[in-house]
Amino acid sequence: KEVLHRETWRVGAGAGEGGDDETQAANLAEYDVTLASFNAGERREGVPAWTQRSARRIETVESLHGRHVLKDVLREKGFDLR
Repeated sequence: KEVLHRETWRVGAGAGEGGDDETQAANLAEYDVTLASFNAGERREGVPAWTQRSARRIETVESLHGRHVLKDVLREKGFDLR
């Protein structure tokens, strides 16, 4: 079975909705440190930070690797999308 999850990232969301820009930046930096520590433990030194990898994945149309057909594929599988 397929599961559709709609994820929204909002920098600068209000209190209770993700915090302000400074809080978001601090949270992202902390996550990068945590993941870097994990990667070092897995002997994966030199791996770019998660925020850098995530930004690269959505940087250009070419970097989206098939996401341009994602809605069509989901509709073919029976999802009723807007």
